Amino acid sequence: MNALTLLTVLALAQAPSYDLKKLEQVLELAGPDRAAAEQALRADPKAAGPLLSYAVRLAGPGSLQDVLRERLECPFMMMGGPRFEPAPTSAAAGLLLSLAGADEQVRVQLATSGHGLDKLIAVASVWDDDAALQKLSGQLEAPALAEGERRLLMSLKQCAVMRRRGRPGGPLAALAKLASSATKRGTCDDERGAAALIAAGPFELRGWGSSGKNFTFRVEANGVSTEASGSCLLATYAPLQQKGDASAVLLPLVESRSPWEKEALSLLQRDLERYPKDSRRKALRLLLSRGLLVDRLAEFTPDERRNDPALLRPWLLSGDPAAQAHLFSRLACPFNGDEVPTLTVLKDRRLASTEAHRLAETCPRSRAAAMVVLRELKDPKWLKYAPLAVSDPFAKSELETVLTDSWSPALAEELLSVRSKDEAFLQWRDELIRRAAPRAPR
Repeated sequence: MNALTLLTVLALAQAPSYDLKKLEQVLELAGPDRAAAEQALRADPKAAGPLLSYAVRLAGPGSLQDVLRERLECPFMMMGGPRFEPAPTSAAAGLLLSLAGADEQVRVQLATSGHGLDKLIAVASVWDDDAALQKLSGQLEAPALAEGERRLLMSLKQCAVMRRRGRPGGPLAALAKLASSATKRGTCDDERGAAALIAAGPFELRGWGSSGKNFTFRVEANGVSTEASGSCLLATYAPLQQKGDASAVLLPLVESRSPWEKEALSLLQRDLERYPKDSRRKALRLLLSRGLLVDRLAEFTPDERRNDPALLRPWLLSGDPAAQAHLFSRLACPFNGDEVPTLTVLKDRRLASTEAHRLAETCPRSRAAAMVVLRELKDPKWLKYAPLAVSDPFAKSELETVLTDSWSPALAEELLSVRSKDEAFLQWRDELIRRAAPRAPR
């Protein structure tokens, strides 16, 4: 049975009151008459909303991934869950977000339904409308969220934090209200909590996230989820290391660039020789990627150095001429900017600047990373590529993060000095300055 037939059968079986004509129009969103179907559904949003909602809920949170990435301008958000193809759920999700954003009745339907996914869609539909979000927060009735919905909620919170860069309000209050209804998790902040976590049985890291100065790790032990601080994880290390290999506790503290990275690196370096071979190589790779123990790079084969981005920086630092040749072979026009930051390691600053200018001008997915390199190299023309960067969602998001993290009045002046007739860039620049200015140090 294909996905379209499945949607029809389930809709008829579970909700016989649905308008069959509207059901056909939802199904047609994936067909040749999509435009006509969408127009018909838009004409009666109150009737279309529940059926569109059902189609999206049938597919699950994972079906919203591409739609929300584009709508919320958060290209790196990941929700997990299977895609539902070839059902019209992507088109249905996009249309439902649009209807909810334009029609308060549809928003209220979603906000007060018994389904967590509906409520998250309601919040996302008015993402940048503070007044609508404030009103919506008062209407949200929050049930317990399923696991996939909790993952979506976490992704939305991370997106909101990244986009607003610490400004209060917006979707954060509404998402916090929904988060309070999610399945309660344990917390671990100190040695006492660490002891309880160890006693609960083997635990596994499931992810990490940050909001302002708060940085937490989600771990699971025997099906129980716990929000752990880096201090908690560090407190589990010594007792676990006495029983065997506990390096896996430290690796995420480094990989996430958390506030506990320095202490974790120190412990990894101290206990490196105590780890089993596989764990020792993982730890050594991470230490090398942070510029430590460069003299031990020889423990990795030439093929490993060429194929592992984490080893490229220490390879360059080692002074091997083959490393520079390899770097430039990788920078023909990479899909993303993973290797671009290593240009700052080159001793020839002029060569590094020339290459960064080339990437910023010709490689969209490397543009933001190349601009950061130019800035670190103190190149006065590093912002000339900002209009180009704003035209690409990935580069735009990266550039916003770089600018807002280091905002200052001088940086605002630099942005204002960029000459461009691109209306999209000018609007983005003015909005960024308006949002970021209150955060500038006084």
